[in-house]
Amino acid sequence: MSGKTAPLASPPLRVFFLWHFHQPWYAPFDGSPAPLPWVRLHALKDYAALPALFAADPRVPHAANLVPALLDQVELLAQGGSDAFLEVARARVGEWDAGGRRFALENFFSVSERILARFPRYVDLKRRADTGEDFTEPDLRDLVVLFHLAWSSPELLKDPLLVHLRKRGHAFTEDEKTALLDRQKAALSDVFPAWRAAFESGTVEAATSPYHHPILPILADSSVAKEALPDAVVPKPRFAHPEDARSQIALGLSTFERHFGFRPKGMWPPEGALSEETLALLGEAGVAWVASDEALLLQSPPISRRKSGEGDRARLLFHPWKLTGVASPAVFFRDRVLSDRIGFSYATWEAKDAAADFVARLASIRAAAPEAELAVPVILDGENAWETYPDNGEPFLRALAGALVGLSP
Repeated sequence: MSGKTAPLASPPLRVFFLWHFHQPWYAPFDGSPAPLPWVRLHALKDYAALPALFAADPRVPHAANLVPALLDQVELLAQGGSDAFLEVARARVGEWDAGGRRFALENFFSVSERILARFPRYVDLKRRADTGEDFTEPDLRDLVVLFHLAWSSPELLKDPLLVHLRKRGHAFTEDEKTALLDRQKAALSDVFPAWRAAFESGTVEAATSPYHHPILPILADSSVAKEALPDAVVPKPRFAHPEDARSQIALGLSTFERHFGFRPKGMWPPEGALSEETLALLGEAGVAWVASDEALLLQSPPISRRKSGEGDRARLLFHPWKLTGVASPAVFFRDRVLSDRIGFSYATWEAKDAAADFVARLASIRAAAPEAELAVPVILDGENAWETYPDNGEPFLRALAGALVGLSP
């Protein structure tokens, strides 16, 4: 028998992607238009298009956290709701007063520089606005149309009407402006079917949050802030309403179920904030897993008092934790470096180079703890990052999926 032995294979290293989709509640309860348009615009650019992209390769699973207050606002808009930006856009430019003209010039350049640069006429209008030049009615009409083209997903931009408008690029008519806004209104109805299909694919797992995205630990007990920050100034008298935290969790789960027909097993607690009391409340509600930031674990005694190297960090961080003594959900802690590189760095890289860097960092984690079975959570905002990526992030996400699949045994 030979004296040589084969090297032992390392256990699997798993990557856990969680994309968080959140907007605060904008819609007034009297039915009047919302003051800000971000639910509608992100629905047009992100919410209907990203689900299919996440579900594209069944070998690369994702999770999507959809905040219930966001879902209800998308529903309101799809049923005919409006916002202040849309009210101005739908009015004939020739009927705008000075306030309407000022509103357009102050607000309809609200796009990233990368997106604006795709439309030469838009770039020229921005230059003229910055230098204080006067705008004619055709200028203002073009501004409205280009703003809404800029807030369209790559898939929506394939629609024949949008292809025609983008190809011409200027001198839009009132009828064309109205047709574009009508087509976008119809597209809002695509959001829920798109997510439903992604969840049914088995590639995208569903998660949600407490209804209005409250900070659960301080809603349950404001004095808990002193556990993390002993010098924190907390309200007097003490604010402690665990029943409100419990109702926000329950309402969040039931709202998601109303839209999709099932309750998700996972939940992103707003801002990743957790406490022992809120973990107990989440477990009581039947939540199976939650996620938070690595700092919450690494700064928790006695872990924060350890002198640990990269291998110790990997062994501590990259597996689920549970609170003992209660029916606690499993807690995953995000890798801040990998998450932030997607959120803030890779947008300026070539897609294949960014994917290669991501994979190299995974290899470093694997090498730091070669004997451990690890799960690396990558958790970030699901919408805002893509505004700075080419083609709304699609080339990067496809390159990343390809690189990860290439690592599979």
